[in-house]
Amino acid sequence: MRRVHEILEDINNDRYIFVQYNKGQIVGLNFHQGLGHIDYNYFTPSEAISKIYKALENEQECSEIAQRVLIDQSIKLYLDLFHN
Repeated sequence: MRRVHEILEDINNDRYIFVQYNKGQIVGLNFHQGLGHIDYNYFTPSEAISKIYKALENEQECSEIAQRVLIDQSIKLYLDLFHN
């Protein structure tokens, strides 16, 4: 069995993170603020967040823990660039 999609609950940042995989590699990311309900409209990857993640990932090797840090950094950078 292989992982294709994953929904992460990020309690510290009050958001759900949607992760799309291909052959074990993250190929798409998106998120929405607010826990309590999952809005599946965000299941489609955000091109901007996914590109930010890929750029950060190319800079270093990624363990599963490092992937989670890069996901958080990608979302933070996206918010800083496009929502402030």
